[in-house]
This record gives sequence, C-alpha cells and structure tokens, in this order.
Amino acid sequence: MSNIVKDIRDALVEQIQTELPSYAQSPFIWDFASNNDKKSKNIFAVRPQSGSSVSGTNKTITLDQDFEVYLSTKYINKGDKDSALDEAIMGLFEDHEKLEKLLFRRNINIARVLVVESVALSAPEIDNENHNVAIIATYTIKYRNETA
Repeated sequence: MSNIVKDIRDALVEQIQTELPSYAQSPFIWDFASNNDKKSKNIFAVRPQSGSSVSGTNKTITLDQDFEVYLSTKYINKGDKDSALDEAIMGLFEDHEKLEKLLFRRNINIARVLVVESVALSAPEIDNENHNVAIIATYTIKYRNETA
C-alpha cells in the first residue's frame, strides 16, 4: 500500500522544481522561522495539513486534504523606500499563479487524485530583520484512499 499523502507531497515538490527552477527546496519544511538560508534567495516547502472524509462514497475513502505550498524570497530595500519588498511580494504572487494554473490543469498526475478543489493565499509574511518575505498557498486536494 502506498502512502498517498507522501505521493501527493512528492508530486507537488517535483512540479514546483520543474515550474519554478529558481527555487530551492527548504531544509526546514516544518519550521519556517529557521529558513534563513543565506545561499538561496528563493526557497519553497510543501507541507500536508488536515483533511476530512467526504460523505456519500462507497468502498473507498475519499478525502479533502489541505497541502501548504510555502514560497519565500529575499529582498533588500534601499533608503526609506520599500519598493524591493513590494517587487518581491508581487513576484511571489506571480509564482503562485503559475503553480495554480499548473495544478488545476494537471491534477498532480496521480490517478487517485480526483481534483484540486481550491486554493487560498495567505497575506505576505514579512521578516524585516532577515529581509525575507513569504506567501503560503493552501490547496485543497480531493483524493481516494485505498479500498476500505
């Protein structure tokens, strides 16, 4: 029996690496505050979140589960303007849009994934001390588990 959650996460990671090659996978998947990698300007992480079963299905368990896609980039403002921060934020929204189009079209290329149902974007998370900004997209993915 395969682990469908791991399969979905791995497929998301692979598609991000393909679609956004300037991003490196974060060494810290669960502790975003530790993402102060000086080498990588752009980093990403994929984290499975909560899920719940869908009623009205027989013989298989169908779930709606959330997966977070964390994209982060560095910025350095000049003087008393925040134009570099603004540009970084707009760039993150643009990169998330690329992923949204890809994921809604392809459904992650796993047979048991039925549909990418929705996406919600967080407000930008700004860390002025480390010159880092992040936006998290939460995708709700409907999939079938093994036969119950």
